[in-house]
Amino acid sequence: MKTRAYLAFASMLLVPSVAHADDITISPRLWIVVDALSADSDRGGTGQSTGDIGSFSSKPFIVPMVGGSIAYRSDSFLPKTTFTLTALFGSDDSRLTLRGSSIVPVTVGGVTRDQLQTSLERTEEHLRRRDFEFTAQTRINDLWSWMVGLRYEGARVRFTPTVTSTSTDPFNNGAVSTLVTTFPSFKGGYDLYSGRAGVAFVAPLNEARTDSLYANGLAFIGHRSNKDHTAAPQYDNATFMGPDLTVGYQHRFGGNIAVDLRYRAQFFFSIGGAGRFGEPKNSHGPSVALAYTF
Repeated sequence: MKTRAYLAFASMLLVPSVAHADDITISPRLWIVVDALSADSDRGGTGQSTGDIGSFSSKPFIVPMVGGSIAYRSDSFLPKTTFTLTALFGSDDSRLTLRGSSIVPVTVGGVTRDQLQTSLERTEEHLRRRDFEFTAQTRINDLWSWMVGLRYEGARVRFTPTVTSTSTDPFNNGAVSTLVTTFPSFKGGYDLYSGRAGVAFVAPLNEARTDSLYANGLAFIGHRSNKDHTAAPQYDNATFMGPDLTVGYQHRFGGNIAVDLRYRAQFFFSIGGAGRFGEPKNSHGPSVALAYTF
């Protein structure tokens, strides 16, 4: 797995859950995301395979997303609200495999026999992903907060297909001929914009509030725009809705430094486009951050 990541200021959703007066919090973060949405290949393949497709396999991308956060709360302007800006970057490699076979009648000299034709298409995929998010979290009481946000997810994928075609010669003792063809690389990808709203919950585990558990529950609606529908039609223009869920644990070292561990999952139910509502895509994974508050 190859990784290319760029440091930036941001975090995922609430950083930190408990804000100080007039504070700025900077949090480097690593998120290991299992990205099934970028591996969306319901109509995958280059169209180069021969015969009837017999099997298909594609694994999700596992992307180390590296970045950081800036969170700000003013003591004079909306003092109960913390604003957070997020930026994360990452890349990964995967492979799409299509297998096909067909029986073709071949006639020579008035004699007809069946010829077996098979194809194996392996498409190497290289993903570059970037996420940007802006959230506002308004405290209701010591435990609960309202939360709203805007999010952008961009994926760019380079595809390099190689097709191995074989055919038997039914008139020559079933002799097999093989042809390997590597096609030029092409690119696809999408931009996904979404808005979300919900609540955040934090539960201190001791009186000093050095340890706490928290959870977010957000609902979102978003639209995915395909960057090259001709080359990569699997990233269809689509509209999604679904939940965005986060659970985590935070430990504070003194007043200014904290570490938090969390797990975030998003489920994309298609309400427009080629996907099916009952077959949601998802992205999920654990993350770790170190937060420093000024």
